[in-house]
Amino acid sequence: MLMILLLFACNEKRHSNVNKRQTPFSNDSTGKIASGNLRIEEKEGERTYLVEDISRNEYEEKKASVDTIRNGSIEAWPMEMLNSIDISKKDSCLSFLFDNKTTARFCDSASGDDFRGYNPIGFIKEIGCFCIYVDDNYGHDILLLNKKNGDQNYLGNFPALSPKRKRYMVCSYDMIAFNVYNGFEIGTIENGDFNPEMKIDGGKQGNWGADSPIWISENVAIFLRKTMDEKAEHETVRYSKVTIK
Repeated sequence: MLMILLLFACNEKRHSNVNKRQTPFSNDSTGKIASGNLRIEEKEGERTYLVEDISRNEYEEKKASVDTIRNGSIEAWPMEMLNSIDISKKDSCLSFLFDNKTTARFCDSASGDDFRGYNPIGFIKEIGCFCIYVDDNYGHDILLLNKKNGDQNYLGNFPALSPKRKRYMVCSYDMIAFNVYNGFEIGTIENGDFNPEMKIDGGKQGNWGADSPIWISENVAIFLRKTMDEKAEHETVRYSKVTIK
């Protein structure tokens, strides 16, 4: 059975790759915690993004200076339960009613190679979005539905939101099955809509993935940059920082 998707006045956003400039770095797969030498500088419009490895001490100092739950991935956030006014479920279909009276319906597909499932998680009041975990045989997405108008924002993982909730960062790491892209994406949040500005594909830039994003300020975020050896036996962790100028 094919997935049924009925949308009324809803816009879907899928995030695309952007070009990047990178200084070469070594791919150390010793399985030990180490400092790397990654450095990427990219200009997007009026903003410049600087991505660089930092020491473990600097990472720990910055991490200790903020609330790692509120400034980290929303996966750890307490979310409001979805109520029967906003969402209903019949058989294998989820139906949403938005503030502008439009609706959207998402139906699970059949099992097998074409499986795709929609699992509601909760409502994020601070950004006005319903959060849905979408999984299939090849990976997963996080679908954030704007409660006001039903706009759809598909992200590769749970985002971390900046202190003022004006920016987001999504990190992805899967160096074994490669079911998700390895790297990270950063963008802006406006009225519940997520607008991507830069995306780094670590899998193509030196065989690394990104994990555990934490915003330090509105312009600085830290994350873990991870690599795996060819036998998938040893993981190397580096500490990295993104600065938006």
